Amino acid sequence: HKSDVRNLLFLPDGKSLVTLDEERCCLWALDSLALRHSFTAAEDAKDVAAPKFRGVTLDPQESHLFTLVSHAARTGSAGYVTVRKITDGGLTVVKSAKVASQPATALGGVRGGGVRGGAK
Repeated sequence: HKSDVRNLLFLPDGKSLVTLDEERCCLWALDSLALRHSFTAAEDAKDVAAPKFRGVTLDPQESHLFTLVSHAARTGSAGYVTVRKITDGGLTVVKSAKVASQPATALGGVRGGGVRGGAK
């Protein structure tokens, strides 16, 4: 990471850790500390100027990773929530949705029945 890590999330398999700074999200193998997968805020929000990660969480079934990205400075700007399926090979994007009208500044626990819908 190039900046301070904002979030740490241990995955339920007990073998993986997700770290998040403002610009990059990384999936690590705990046994070897090897980087298994990484992606940037800019990849999740291509039309957002100066995108920054705001949060990361798991769905109730602990099979999907949710990330929230929004503009670095604008408090009323839209952002994106991206859903990735957790697999042995890493993370696969399932869906991405634009969050509009309210400031996208935090991502809490996900409630309900998990992930629905198709590809982004």
